[in-house]
Amino acid sequence: FRTEVEDQIAYVSSPTDGTPLTPACAAFFGTFGGYQNFDEVRSQGAEFAGQMQVTDDLDVAVAYTFTDASITSRDRRLRDVPRHEGSFQVNWTGGAEGLTLGVDGRYRSNEDNFGGTSDSFFVARVRASYEVAGGGPEFFIRVENAFDEDYEESFGSGTPDRSVFGGVRVKY
Repeated sequence: FRTEVEDQIAYVSSPTDGTPLTPACAAFFGTFGGYQNFDEVRSQGAEFAGQMQVTDDLDVAVAYTFTDASITSRDRRLRDVPRHEGSFQVNWTGGAEGLTLGVDGRYRSNEDNFGGTSDSFFVARVRASYEVAGGGPEFFIRVENAFDEDYEESFGSGTPDRSVFGGVRVKY
């Protein structure tokens, strides 16, 4: 993919990050930064996604994106856009009828954000569900951030520790 945008509006943090604010932006937002218009922004890269039914009971899906996003008029990388991002999902429906087990994972490379750079991270989710035969209720449980990873989606913003959710789904 390749996208070129003229006059894109993007957030610029304080002048300490090397990007000078326009006089109007500096007057309105002070030293904390603000939104600014950029003459030319280019985002290009490649995406891959695939899904495969490995066996009758097992399916796997993967996805990967490489993105090179830059403010071409300033020859610098665009903030809040990771260079690498990928995910996978594995589902198993074997064993007892109505039972589904799964695991998902997501990787994101580091990225520049307002105020700093967020580190790259890998986060996983584990899930299970059981649907009672004959249209009965479905019981489910999932564990988000299964390995209790300490990560930030955006620099300075916290994310939940390991979290467990469960419930009952009824169709009528």
